[in-house]
Amino acid sequence: MTRFNTWKMACVLLLLCLVMTSVSPAATTFKTLLNFDGTNGSAPSAALVQGLDGNLYGVTSSGGKNGDGTFFKITTEGKLTTLYNFCSKANCADGEFPAAALLLATNGNFYGTTKYGGFKNCPVTTGGCGTVFEITPEGKLTTLYTFCVKGGENCTDGANPQAPLIQGTNGDFFGTTYFGGNSNGAGTLFEITPAGKLTTLYTFCSKAGENCPDGANPNGVIQGTDGNLYGTTFDGGGVSSSGEIPDISNNCGGTAYKMPAPPDKTIDDVIEEFCKAMQGELPRSTLFDSLPDPFDKSTGVEHLASDEADADVITSFSETSDDSTLTFYGTASGGGTHASGVVFSITSAKKYSDIYDFCAKKNCADGAYPGAPVIEGTDGNLYGTTTGGNGNSHCPSLNGCGTAFALTTKGVLTTLHSFDSTDGDDPSGGLVQATNGTFYGTTFFGGTDGDGTFFSISVGLGPFVETVPTVGAVGSSVIILGTDLTEASAVSFNGTAAKFKVVSPTEITTTVPSGATTGTVEVTTPSGTLKSWPFQVP
Repeated sequence: MTRFNTWKMACVLLLLCLVMTSVSPAATTFKTLLNFDGTNGSAPSAALVQGLDGNLYGVTSSGGKNGDGTFFKITTEGKLTTLYNFCSKANCADGEFPAAALLLATNGNFYGTTKYGGFKNCPVTTGGCGTVFEITPEGKLTTLYTFCVKGGENCTDGANPQAPLIQGTNGDFFGTTYFGGNSNGAGTLFEITPAGKLTTLYTFCSKAGENCPDGANPNGVIQGTDGNLYGTTFDGGGVSSSGEIPDISNNCGGTAYKMPAPPDKTIDDVIEEFCKAMQGELPRSTLFDSLPDPFDKSTGVEHLASDEADADVITSFSETSDDSTLTFYGTASGGGTHASGVVFSITSAKKYSDIYDFCAKKNCADGAYPGAPVIEGTDGNLYGTTTGGNGNSHCPSLNGCGTAFALTTKGVLTTLHSFDSTDGDDPSGGLVQATNGTFYGTTFFGGTDGDGTFFSISVGLGPFVETVPTVGAVGSSVIILGTDLTEASAVSFNGTAAKFKVVSPTEITTTVPSGATTGTVEVTTPSGTLKSWPFQVP
């Protein structure tokens, strides 16, 4: 499972540690586990998230009883249960078209957004300005906030959120709206309490200058290990346009930015302006800051650098010796050497590097237009999807049906699967690694009924554990997610033993013990010791 809670976030940028291996195609097993058919949802467009019970949870952007999207639970074998149908209330007051991944919060419930719904009379777009909601694993939904509730033709509190939320170290949630804010309609950055009190932290396209130098149309946001907020915008910055009105629809640009902690309602620094010569443009994901990798690679699959000669490597990234500098990895859906998108790294010290330029092979067999975040697998590789590439006779689009890939931070790419419409088309939601070690994802189109699919990809990686949250002081409560935890005999935080309770085969509750320091959480089971990503102790 991706590190999708607290100050980390899975939208369209993710991080990775510096392990330089590539996945052997022979070790890869792909399975289509479910075909969506409209009645059980249609067009899933967001990554899945693992719940406390070990099942995966997600949303479809359309379909279901009312045709406006669903909230569902699905087992790792592909058994789906629809738990909620959006637009079940008058005027879709409960929201419609949930387009972003869910967040598993520290209370065990899920939090998310709907792009539309809420007030029907939305002055920014038709179909409502969107909502923020909480939903239990059983499907009980509570609408926490309806956008444009403050009124006004510009929706000063924002409109149409379409990126995931994060839970900050203060317990509140942070997110973005794609539109609204001011007369430029370039979106907002907001903070919302669990009780639903929303504060607008920043309105984009507020700074003087052509093409919105502070960015426009934000993607998701994360809280870095330094406490600051980091994010990207799909437009603005980059290449300036002519004319008196800022051009935020010139299909070029985007920014990466930082807001100091605690949030002070100012964009302190634009880290990067995209759309420069031969680099990526149109970033579509959230950022993740890199952490040391605790996993033992010797227990994983055999890795072969078979694709290295064909990889189009622009530059490789090397860590700075300055511990205060954070490293981020992400994707941009356009730009690059072949104008088909890139995976890149960027630091808080403003060092940008292209890691891989897509469409380097004939017919874009290596993929094109990455439209989702990459995630860090437990083998230290980046894993992700492209929405196009490898076109074939089954694909309705000349751009192809998309791919799933593994990528080292040196730029060595391995195509894990090429979709052909029969098994899915447009895997725009990206991947998630569950604690059993297998990757899971969905496609927006394709499959038996054309309504999308649910699939798994195994590369031979073993199980691990995940903590919720990923940061906490001594004495704070922590949930540990995993598989086959029933006979767990010990839990430790970076070597310091902790008291714990086994709640179920997939859940352990514990508290951060006295003397604990930042490092790996380990759970001892009869089958071996399971490790987590580093847990931060302030």
